[in-house]
Amino acid sequence: MRRNRLLILASLVLAVTVLSPAAAHGAAGGTDRPLKGTETATAVINVVMHTGSVSGPFRYAHLGNGTFHADTTLTPLTPTTTHIAGTNTYVAANGDQLFTTISGTSTVTTTASEVTIVDTITGGTGRFADASGTFTATGPAMTVSFNFPFVTSTGTNTVEGRISY
Repeated sequence: MRRNRLLILASLVLAVTVLSPAAAHGAAGGTDRPLKGTETATAVINVVMHTGSVSGPFRYAHLGNGTFHADTTLTPLTPTTTHIAGTNTYVAANGDQLFTTISGTSTVTTTASEVTIVDTITGGTGRFADASGTFTATGPAMTVSFNFPFVTSTGTNTVEGRISY
């Protein structure tokens, strides 16, 4: 049970972004565009403090290549499910930033944890200054190390949603 809880906490923080193509509200003068792609996430979770950070590279349509970093808090819901909440910053290759709030879940399965994170775009810099929309990241999280109180997990997520800028 302790291992399941650690797996849940680790995978909770791991993902960061898009699944349900919820309708994006267009920014003033913006154009609604599909946002999809993949990201590789590495999560480091403090199982005592129920906090974590997730970062890695991404490749998304309409953002291109870049990196992301999220800071999260984790709330266990059941012995196998954890809620994830926090903020995320995406940095495109040209330095433009996209800011989001995140909410999602991590559920322990027999082989890994399945993570679903919904990002709600709150703005950004450069071409993303007035951006809006939502996107979801889904994928498995595999624990790669445990050095109490830290659990490190990795995974590749599929991202899909809408962005307007």
